[in-house]
Amino acid sequence: MTLAGFAINWVRLFAALIWPYKPHTSEKLNRMLAAEPLLIPNCWMTTDSLEPGHVVSGYTEDLFPMVDEGMVELLRSKLAGHSAS
Repeated sequence: MTLAGFAINWVRLFAALIWPYKPHTSEKLNRMLAAEPLLIPNCWMTTDSLEPGHVVSGYTEDLFPMVDEGMVELLRSKLAGHSAS
């Protein structure tokens, strides 16, 4: 397996691992890889890997939305802790 193939399979494994927490991000990664979701394995075997020559979709999108400065300030003011005096 080439380094690129190994890296792509690690991304696929990462997508499986984050699915319980970030399902939409996991789905985006699988779409970009043009791969079926991988069940979280107990042990990652090479048989779970995408085959050499697998063609990724070429489709890309942002994994996480851009947060503008106004939203940062709004969240900062809403979530700011209060010091005990």
